[in-house]
Amino acid sequence: MKKYFKITMSILMSAILVISLASCNSSEKDIDAKIKNTVDAYYENMKNSIDEGDSYSDIASRIKKYLDREGFKTRVFSKESIVVYVNRKENSANNEKRIFNISFSKETAKGSGQAIATILGVLKNSEKNGDIKVMITPVRDGYKYGLESIPKKEFAGYDFINLISSKDTGTAISSPKTEVFKISKKAVKNKPKGEIAYRIGIKGLMKEDSGNRSEKHANPITNLGGILLRAKNADINIEIVNFSSTGDISKYPYEGFVEVVIEKGSQEKFEERLKNAKEDFLKKNKKLNPDVTFDYEQIEMPKKAYSYGATMDILSLIYTLEDGIFMTTERDYKGDIEALDTIANIRTENNKLELSIMARAVSDEAMDSMRENFKMTSGILGFSMQSEERATTWKKKSEEYWKKSGIYDVLGKNTDQNKELFVESPGSYVAGKYTDLNVAEVRFNFDKLKDVARGLKKFVEENTKTKDK
Repeated sequence: MKKYFKITMSILMSAILVISLASCNSSEKDIDAKIKNTVDAYYENMKNSIDEGDSYSDIASRIKKYLDREGFKTRVFSKESIVVYVNRKENSANNEKRIFNISFSKETAKGSGQAIATILGVLKNSEKNGDIKVMITPVRDGYKYGLESIPKKEFAGYDFINLISSKDTGTAISSPKTEVFKISKKAVKNKPKGEIAYRIGIKGLMKEDSGNRSEKHANPITNLGGILLRAKNADINIEIVNFSSTGDISKYPYEGFVEVVIEKGSQEKFEERLKNAKEDFLKKNKKLNPDVTFDYEQIEMPKKAYSYGATMDILSLIYTLEDGIFMTTERDYKGDIEALDTIANIRTENNKLELSIMARAVSDEAMDSMRENFKMTSGILGFSMQSEERATTWKKKSEEYWKKSGIYDVLGKNTDQNKELFVESPGSYVAGKYTDLNVAEVRFNFDKLKDVARGLKKFVEENTKTKDK
């Protein structure tokens, strides 16, 4: 009888366990579906508001009206920056005070909409949360953030987490020091010695932050400079008339143009080189940049051009300067990145040759090394150099704090943790301005919404104590 009773109890307990697990799985699926439906609805409205808005103030007005209808409490600062106040749930103690920030621009409407929708969808469906603010802020000129317009009191006592929807995923609690180096020299234009002029242009490249090294991005300045330098080394005399690029200083330039004069006897050889250069460039870059074009054409002869010597100086400068990874923790560019730079802009107007470099380094020592290298290289070629600091270094002062919070588990175990964030970020701005705040940045892939939403929900709920009854 006892044996029969034990078997029966064993079967009963197993049945209860199976039913319990099934119920748990069903509940999880219901929550996943509920969050996904909420996120999808928010995303369409967020993306459309950013896409269709005529200005940042118009975008903010559209987003605010929608969120007000959805029951969120909102406030707009300087007509452009929105703060969404997510009050704590009734069962929650007021121990979790966090700001989730999402910055937006016309160029990033899709990604911005995804990030806004994800965090609001999670908070709408969380079982418990403390006092949380969601800041929705515009970005200008690649580094000026709408966060500047939000009063200091809105940040006091809160942790700050910047959210970005991105292919390059990971969690960061530090960013490098950034500095812009402007290298220039005077040069006078004279009547050209050659008889034929060409215009060569690359355009349609992605507008990507130059700190993002997840893909191999083309730089039109270095590509055009390399084509001309190789042609010059093949005994084709070249005089630059104009060399220019377009793009924010913190991003890869997305287009570049150069006008040159050559001798008539070199025309056939020069055109053959341009034809081969075009084929090679498009083969390497068309997949990542589907809209990219490489064009060249013969143009009317200009009245003036820079001399062979001045042309060689600017081409040699482009060739000699590092463009990409400058320093790593191990030899032969292996290990973690310590410093990198991008030739971000070129101008040859008003009898002046000018080049701008965006430099990033994780330490003062690495930045000093870059500065010394650029100064020596430019000095040899007769250029002068000036520098302008862009952002203070965002230190890893909160590493233990964030580790305990579970921030690294939001994206799952197999993503980069505590990575150095080489892109300019609202996180680096806030960390520099409010040195007492704990600051982190989470970059997630929207294609894995279910996992990210679960991770964010768990992060919010596990950092909130249940209120004592």
